[in-house]
Amino acid sequence: MNVRAPSEHTFNDKQYELELQIFHSVADVSLNRYVAVLSFLFEAGEASPFLEGLVSNTTTTMSNLTATYTDYYAYHGSDTFPACTEVYNWFISAEVKTAS
Repeated sequence: MNVRAPSEHTFNDKQYELELQIFHSVADVSLNRYVAVLSFLFEAGEASPFLEGLVSNTTTTMSNLTATYTDYYAYHGSDTFPACTEVYNWFISAEVKTAS
């Protein structure tokens, strides 16, 4: 899991305060695309129960984050840092959440 501030992804050229990237990979690296990244954008506003749980080291689940997300943008891409390996399937939530 990576947290980027400000966000690496943008919507309509707007950069957001925070981006949470959750990485999932498979053991078979012979596949062309073997890493999936779920990415969530946040703007300043009300607290996020999921992020609050991460910060306070209390129990939090993916359902706290993904329960209301239904629309995603998807593309084949690479790492956002060197060596920029092109084995990533990016899924960026279309809904921007708030965080304090």
